[in-house]
Amino acid sequence: MAYSDSELIAAGYFKNKYGVWQRGAYTDPDTLEIESPIGGPLIKSSLAAGSTITAVGATLDAWHAGAAFPAPTSPQEVRGFHEQELSIQIGEALQAQKVQLEKLMQAQNNRTVAEVNLYKVNTKIPIDYAKAQLALQQATLNEMKANVDALKANRLVIETDKIYNSSKIWWPTSTAEAAAGQVYVDGKQKEMDEIDQQIAGYQKIIDAINNNISQTNKDIQSINNGLVPEKYKYNQETQKTLDALKTVSDLYKDITEQAGILAGNTAAKLAYLSEGKKIRNYEQAIAAWNKYQDKITQKFSAVDLKAIENSLKSLTQADIAAKLAIYQRGLGLTSVAIDGYNIGKEIQTSLHTGNWNNTFLKIETLLAGLLAGEVLALMFSFITLTPLTAASLVILLGVAGALIDDELMQDLNNFIDSL
Repeated sequence: MAYSDSELIAAGYFKNKYGVWQRGAYTDPDTLEIESPIGGPLIKSSLAAGSTITAVGATLDAWHAGAAFPAPTSPQEVRGFHEQELSIQIGEALQAQKVQLEKLMQAQNNRTVAEVNLYKVNTKIPIDYAKAQLALQQATLNEMKANVDALKANRLVIETDKIYNSSKIWWPTSTAEAAAGQVYVDGKQKEMDEIDQQIAGYQKIIDAINNNISQTNKDIQSINNGLVPEKYKYNQETQKTLDALKTVSDLYKDITEQAGILAGNTAAKLAYLSEGKKIRNYEQAIAAWNKYQDKITQKFSAVDLKAIENSLKSLTQADIAAKLAIYQRGLGLTSVAIDGYNIGKEIQTSLHTGNWNNTFLKIETLLAGLLAGEVLALMFSFITLTPLTAASLVILLGVAGALIDDELMQDLNNFIDSL
């Protein structure tokens, strides 16, 4: 026999706009009588509005209309309703996550096609060159938006999991279960907070790309009016820039193929977020690195680090300078003479000793006042000139990240966790 409406309401349920019974309340505190985990009389537990089950997705309904509820006889049966409801939502969230990942992969493929089209375009025809640039910018924008949507889908999976396991806190069978449930839920909240930070980072990139698109549209209008901006006038430098852009794009592609989407996205994100920023000082960089170093020690062996050290030792000053000039151009930087050879030697020493103080002091001394993209161009050069491994990516992108933005260090932490 199904429970009556008034009895379901008393048990902490409400009927949503679809006529479906659902746990939690949007506007009123949810007050339930809960069993004390250590025995004794029932205690009242007042939960904040919506703190149990809220509408975690516009189309994710916990119960189908017309579902019958057996009469709950204890808070543990209410917990059973809660967990059944969330199991359905978790399944829906996992399906949505899969869909968004497929959309992200398609967006990445579309961006790759736009890159190829840019490299094929006849740069001697300004309007074709400008339109190809615009197509790439729009494809990149769509990819960044797809990254955001994929992150939101991941967050929804974590959120539904968190709410499911909150039952251990709200209707515990023991103090130990309640304590373990709290630890688990706190961990899920931390994961959600980290995703929120990543989304904020992508939003910065989206804003920057929108600005670039606006400028390119103005350039196209100027070309149509017979005024060709200097950057679209063909000369040998135009072709060099196009070749350098392809080198950067090829690096992202190689990183993605060797280490996965997360690694490729992190490298590209470093480039976007370094635009216009100055290199951070030694204190900021070493503080960021020190938070990150323990994970490196745990994940990679001394053999892994020694391999990077040896590969850097094999590089000549001429090798580094030639590759650096290409990446500086590809990242839109002014060609600046940088002593990449000696920075490479400091990185070798740090890999050997585990002490990174001198590396960041050396970089601050040699690159003080320069744009953050300069150190990224140097790290990209090292990555290209040495065998590409997960360990080398973590180390070299980590050095750049520590000198650019804490948010990027979190992305690299996530990459390590994915290995």
